[in-house]
Amino acid sequence: MMNQLHNSQHKKRTIILWLVPLIFVALHTVFVRRRAGFDVTAVDTNAAVQIGLAGLAVVLIFFAPNITKFLRYFFSQPAGKISTYYCFAAISAIWSVFPSYSLFMAFQAFIMMVLMAYLVSKFENFGIAESFLLKFSCVVLLFSIYPDFSRSGLGLYHTNSFSIIAAMMTCYAFAEWPQAERSRKSWLLFTGVLGVFGLVVGTSSGSNIATLCGLSFILILSRNHRKYLGLVLLL
Repeated sequence: MMNQLHNSQHKKRTIILWLVPLIFVALHTVFVRRRAGFDVTAVDTNAAVQIGLAGLAVVLIFFAPNITKFLRYFFSQPAGKISTYYCFAAISAIWSVFPSYSLFMAFQAFIMMVLMAYLVSKFENFGIAESFLLKFSCVVLLFSIYPDFSRSGLGLYHTNSFSIIAAMMTCYAFAEWPQAERSRKSWLLFTGVLGVFGLVVGTSSGSNIATLCGLSFILILSRNHRKYLGLVLLL
C-alpha cells in the first residue's frame, strides 16, 4: 500500500516537472513572439515567463535528490560534453549586440537540457523512457508546426524551424524500428511517419540533406537496414 502511494506520488511529481520543459517549448512555438530588430530584447509577458521558468528549473535541479551524483554522470556522457557548446554560447555574449540576451538564452538552453536529462534518468527503464520521449517529440513537432499552420493553413512552409526536429525523429525511428520489439514498433512507426510528414511540409533542403546523411550512415553501419535501401532512395 505504501509502495503504491509512493509510486503514485512519484508519477504526479514527474508529470508536474515535465510541464516545465513542455511550457518552455510552447513559449518558443505556439506562443512565440513576433518581433523584429531591437524589440527582441523587450521583457514582455512571454519573456517574463521564460525567465521565471529558467529560475524554476534551477531550483528544481538544485533541490533534486542525488543531483550531485547525477551531474557527475551527466558530464561524463556525450550529452554533457555537447553541453560545453552552451559555454561558448555564453562567452559569445562578450561580442554580442545584445549581451544580456545572448547570455540568458545560453543559460536557459543549458539549464533546460540538464533538467530534461535528469527527468529522463528517473524513468524505470529504457522502454518507458523511449516511449515517453517519442510522444514528447511528436508533441514538440506539432507545436512547432502550429504557428505556420495557423497563419497559412496546411501546405508547404519552406522552413527549417521544425523540419530539423522531423529529421531527427525520422532517423531515430528508421534506426530502431527493424529490430525493435513489438511493444515498441507502433510508436516508432508513428514517430517516423510524423517525421516524414514534417520533412515534406517543411521543404527544407538542409533538413532533407541531413536526413539523407543520417539514413545513409544507418545503412552503412547496419546490415539489418540495407533491405530498406529502396525506401531511403524513394525518400
